[in-house]
Amino acid sequence: MKAEDFNIRKDDKLPFDVVDDMHFHMRNDPAFYRKEYLPALDSCSKCTEDDKVPGILDNMIGRATVDYCKKYKLPMHPKDLLSLDDRSKLRANIMDTDVDYFNKGKL
Repeated sequence: MKAEDFNIRKDDKLPFDVVDDMHFHMRNDPAFYRKEYLPALDSCSKCTEDDKVPGILDNMIGRATVDYCKKYKLPMHPKDLLSLDDRSKLRANIMDTDVDYFNKGKL
């Protein structure tokens, strides 16, 4: 489905959970996963200072919003896609699931 299927305008709120959909996109889009997601998880696993992990993930999430808006032809600017609270939730989801699995060698 594309944004046109929902008749989404620039100022509209998306009719689905953007945090979950973004996480799904990052994990399941082959090009994004290989180019951005997996390298970010690798950087997080090698990071010796825990305070650098959120910055690594935030940079990757920023690139993901651009990719997501472009791929699904969303009318809003990528910076407007996620609120600060949504970014925090997405970062927490990634840390809770994927960073732990990556560190254990399961991802």
